[in-house]
Amino acid sequence: MSWNLAAHRRASEFAATFIDEHVDEMAFLLEHRLWLLHRRASRWPDAAPFEVRLAAHLDAWNVYGPGARARALEQVESVVHAQAPLDEDAVAASAFALGSELEAPDAAARLVAWIVRSPEALLPAWERGLRMAAGEGLDLAMHAALERAPPSIAQMLIATLGWRRQVQADVVLREFAGRPLRVQETIALALAKTGRSSAGPVLRTALARQPDSVALASALLALGDTTAWGHVRELASGRDPPPGVLRLLAMHGDLRDEELLRRAPDSVETLGAMGILGSHGLVPDLLRRLSAAEHEPALAGAAADALERIAGAGLREVVQANAAEDGAAPVERVARDPERWSAFFDDNASRFAEHGRYRSGRTFQPERCLDELAAPDSPFAWRTDAAEEWSLHTRRPMPFEPDSWVAAQRAALRMLGRTW
Repeated sequence: MSWNLAAHRRASEFAATFIDEHVDEMAFLLEHRLWLLHRRASRWPDAAPFEVRLAAHLDAWNVYGPGARARALEQVESVVHAQAPLDEDAVAASAFALGSELEAPDAAARLVAWIVRSPEALLPAWERGLRMAAGEGLDLAMHAALERAPPSIAQMLIATLGWRRQVQADVVLREFAGRPLRVQETIALALAKTGRSSAGPVLRTALARQPDSVALASALLALGDTTAWGHVRELASGRDPPPGVLRLLAMHGDLRDEELLRRAPDSVETLGAMGILGSHGLVPDLLRRLSAAEHEPALAGAAADALERIAGAGLREVVQANAAEDGAAPVERVARDPERWSAFFDDNASRFAEHGRYRSGRTFQPERCLDELAAPDSPFAWRTDAAEEWSLHTRRPMPFEPDSWVAAQRAALRMLGRTW
């Protein structure tokens, strides 16, 4: 006598339970891999085993075929209509599963149709799931939805297409002039990620109308259009530089821009930009700012990180994660003692030319950006900088994001000549 689970009177109930378990696991893994990638104490390859598990749960979810798709779409509809509790992780998992469909590409179209009607509070969750999905119909569905999507939804979809390196210039540039500035900036950055230099004239016109836009200037520079460089230097020389312009100045500039950074107001971005520029002439300024920031942890950390990025000294210290909590686990961080840093530069003076740019103790060249991307212990923020900086210097689009699938990152880095 054979026994068939599908014939059991509670078979559909069992299936629903298993489907939900796989969705719960995917929800956790999508969030956990990002936590690992962003966590300073982690190494970016540490996310790989969790991505293997993520793929396995997606395979198991797919075994349930139309039943799994129907249940996911039903849950998406309930959340969008506020008929179910807001569970952002489950929303991300549903977007990932439905967007990964190969056998039923119409599932992606139905998913995106619901996203267009979604409350803005769900946008980060949708984006988290859509970025990682691999279905053939997803990119087409997102492009098709742009015309009817509200600005905030359109902005998220375009950013996702740029992250996935699947943006179609003719579609996203349609009605570009009528879009809000924030959407125009997202379009510009997405096109820069895919190297669509044909968009240059449209973006130049937009920058002429919005000369304070750092995003538009950044996109033009990444596409090899240096007409934006005057805008960047002018913005960086102001008394209150807009966010992001000093970082961009350091990435695209040279030693002549040292004085602009020296005069800039004290901020985490200013100190980070000094580290990116890597000028040995800025080391005394960083040491002074590190000494002055004794009671300002954010500035002290930024100054220490900048010194480490220039020198690659490996100076570390162990501190309590939260001094106010008894028993808090100690954590290791870049040393913030200015005397230790002064001693290091005194002892290693012969390694650094007075007028030179350095990255991790080596003379700066664009290839150093690839070294930062490949180094397992590079912080996420540094890898993000390095990917953008490499594109600015080489005028070639970086083929991945620092929070892409680890296997895809490794494959791209091998193609770029970097292994570990």
